[in-house]
Amino acid sequence: MLPKIKVFYQKVMAVVHRYPNVLVLALIAAVSAVVGVALDHRAEALFKVVKFTLIVCWGISLMFASCMYQQRQGRNVLWDWLALLPMVLLYYILPDDEQLFTEVHRIIILVCGILSHLLVAFVPFLGKNNEIRFWQYNKNLFINFILTGIFTGVLVGGLELAIAATDNLFELNLRDETFLKVFFFVAILGSSFIFLMFNDGGLTQLEQGDDYPLVLKFFTQFVLIPLLIIYALILYGYMLKIGIRWELPRGWVSYMILAYAVFGILALLLVHPLKNEHSKSWVKVFSKVFYYALIPLLGLLYVAIFTRILEYGYTEARYFVLLTALWLTSIVVYFVVFRKANIKFIPISLFILGLAALVFPYFNAFSVAKRSQKQELMKLLEDNQLLSNGVIDFKKKISQNKAYEISDKVFFLSERDEKEWLYPYIPKEKLKEFKQYHSILPLFETVVMDDGTKKEDELVILESKQSGFPVEGYQYVLPLQYVNDFTFNVKEDTFRVFRHPTNDIIYVVLNDKETMDINALVLEKYQSHFSESKEENWVDSLFVEGKLGRYEVKVIISKITKYSNEKRIYPDGIYVLIK
Repeated sequence: MLPKIKVFYQKVMAVVHRYPNVLVLALIAAVSAVVGVALDHRAEALFKVVKFTLIVCWGISLMFASCMYQQRQGRNVLWDWLALLPMVLLYYILPDDEQLFTEVHRIIILVCGILSHLLVAFVPFLGKNNEIRFWQYNKNLFINFILTGIFTGVLVGGLELAIAATDNLFELNLRDETFLKVFFFVAILGSSFIFLMFNDGGLTQLEQGDDYPLVLKFFTQFVLIPLLIIYALILYGYMLKIGIRWELPRGWVSYMILAYAVFGILALLLVHPLKNEHSKSWVKVFSKVFYYALIPLLGLLYVAIFTRILEYGYTEARYFVLLTALWLTSIVVYFVVFRKANIKFIPISLFILGLAALVFPYFNAFSVAKRSQKQELMKLLEDNQLLSNGVIDFKKKISQNKAYEISDKVFFLSERDEKEWLYPYIPKEKLKEFKQYHSILPLFETVVMDDGTKKEDELVILESKQSGFPVEGYQYVLPLQYVNDFTFNVKEDTFRVFRHPTNDIIYVVLNDKETMDINALVLEKYQSHFSESKEENWVDSLFVEGKLGRYEVKVIISKITKYSNEKRIYPDGIYVLIK
């Protein structure tokens, strides 16, 4: 037993000595996550802690990449400081207020996470041409990552069960947050330490060659590649259908082709060492067939992408889909044309394109998307003759579909800090209302359906006869009549009541975890009251009830407006009662 403890101690000390900065970041992230759990009832402080925790977790992979590079080039503390710099930049790029956190920031976090892992994949081999060592290094990282997930899952599950057993047997009455604190602390610090334990020998250990894993060979040859063949047949069948019917491809086919291409490249990378073995000629055949088979699918991919872009303009999502298509095209050309193609080209090329998409002036994803949506918005306004002396004339007739399309583009630009650009196009008398909601849809006065009938002609109103309402048994009353988004603390819990600016859905949220969709409850309860008759409908009382955690919530509504051709509703005069 003592020799085993000694070996374990030596491994621990090797990890601490080889990866001190990685462990420090993991500890900071784990402690920060635990603090976040303790601040669960303080929404503003919690968001700042969550932001900090996410950034530090991202920094763990950056610092690991720095360690790998220094093990190749020699110790230099400058690289550790350079690894911290992107973390600082990201902290100041992301907002401190949750209300300002938009889709753009989610994209930034996602792309940064992908880039940091791509950096780990190739940074020790910059300038080195040993392809087999490069493959061994990434194969070992991949296997160690899978093992880390298994070990961490068992460790976290075991500790949580032990705490639960102790709590029940000894009647400790532990709070639920105790389990969350243990989960986050072990999941972050524990997983980092376990992963580093698997890599305690550093770069030298990771790039060591050994026999090709039989499990990996079996999985790739008999599971992954057959699935890819089936998937390719489905996609080619869809191409045949398009050719026969002569119709444009559906938008989601882009994601299917991207998934096929990415998993196909992964399969080729997994079996790469077998490519030069004569007995495994099936690998050579598959690699050649895959790239040539991908060419027609890339053509379909471009058609699908540009169909959406030409019709609706660029968004960040469409930009990245197009960028991925261009990257796949470069991969196909590289491996088909060059006989001595190196697999390092795959992560390095993707890293360069992804980084350029984030930071390259004028041509980055966010600049392109904003310029494109501005152009599309102006084109819509001009085509529908809605501009009068440089401002939008909301009294002119507009179809419902065009009104929604214009509203979506305005909201898109508002979320991307282009409000000042939009304000000159809004009439002065409507500017105050627009600044409050940043939604242009309610400002249109004459919206007509596709058949030319006015939208208002099909208005159905459900109203409550009750001018007052009893509050007996409830401790809190929250009005939503004059404020469209506010939070309210009940002891250690936080309620957020808000009306979504684009679809008018009202939500009651407890601790940013449990959500009550008021509109869905209203539709479920009062669906039979909405008819195509244009007369107003009255009910004795208009309310819905539900549970959020240990609270009972009752929502009193004065009036509900619904258009018979729409599914959504517009509730007004809202009071939220809580007990």
